[in-house]
Amino acid sequence: MRTFLILVSCVASTALSAQSSVSSFLGFQASDAYMLYSAISSRSFQEHSNEVVLQRGHLSFEDAGKFDYDQDGVLFAYDLCPNTASDEWVDVNGCPQRTLEAKSIQIEIKALSCIDSADGSIRIATSDHSMSYTLWLNDIVVGNMEAYADHPFEINALESGNYTLCIEASDASYQKRCYELSIGSPAPLGVTAVEDLNKRNVRLELTGSKSYTLRLNREHSIVDSDQIELSLSPGLNTLSVEGELPCQGIFSTTFFVSEEVRVYPNPTQGQTQIHVGGSDPLAQLTIRTTAGELLQQREITIPSNRTSVIDLAGFSNGIYLLELRGRTVQSTHKLIKE
Repeated sequence: MRTFLILVSCVASTALSAQSSVSSFLGFQASDAYMLYSAISSRSFQEHSNEVVLQRGHLSFEDAGKFDYDQDGVLFAYDLCPNTASDEWVDVNGCPQRTLEAKSIQIEIKALSCIDSADGSIRIATSDHSMSYTLWLNDIVVGNMEAYADHPFEINALESGNYTLCIEASDASYQKRCYELSIGSPAPLGVTAVEDLNKRNVRLELTGSKSYTLRLNREHSIVDSDQIELSLSPGLNTLSVEGELPCQGIFSTTFFVSEEVRVYPNPTQGQTQIHVGGSDPLAQLTIRTTAGELLQQREITIPSNRTSVIDLAGFSNGIYLLELRGRTVQSTHKLIKE
């Protein structure tokens, strides 16, 4: 005897993205899943007496075969098609029931829906154009695919979420084929930036997208790696990272790489030399007390040998904070006056 009941038959499962998926099953109705069988004993059978609900295809009563002549799981008393072949699928009445071929239907999620938007869409196509189809989305008819029309059908303006799509053939002998669809919002952009100013680089760890658009200063690049290392230039570096979709967000930050600054001698009794790397011709010098009191602020010229001299002869003995700022210079030093 054949076992017929299959509530969910996962014929195909195709992940279209990290957030979206499609899985297929046969769309049996509740009335298809159960049959009213009369209680049977090995000695007697009385039609319509002592009816109980049993799952079709699970006939386990003694001598049940005597009352299901074509062995299709439907008792002869209820079988409107009592001579079906032993390998045929049948409906609740015991009549032949065909299924839409999974390979003849193509389901595609064309676009992901961003958070708080409704730009998701589903595309349905079939290679069997001999009959028309009615399309159901979450138990609501959303359209029809006409016979011999070879163009796909699209359902647009969908929000992220789970959907049940069923395709019903115009030929009633075919069982519905249904699909569980998931349209997910893309993951937010994730960026971890670890800078190493001594090596003048920044290491990025990226998540949320298949590819990323990087803009570092005036340079522009697209990468598909989730780990990348970038070289930084002296001075202010501006970095931005974007995913494939605008709704994933944009990461932006800045890094300042200072040219080397050396102050010597330190401690000093008066004059101190400041050596500034790079090529800046000017820099702003600020001298403060450790309590933050401003004592001096002026612009100094950096000569070709990159060394300038300042004189602290008029300052009291103590500890001072010497700050130097320029286009590619940003440095603070503790200077001791003895």
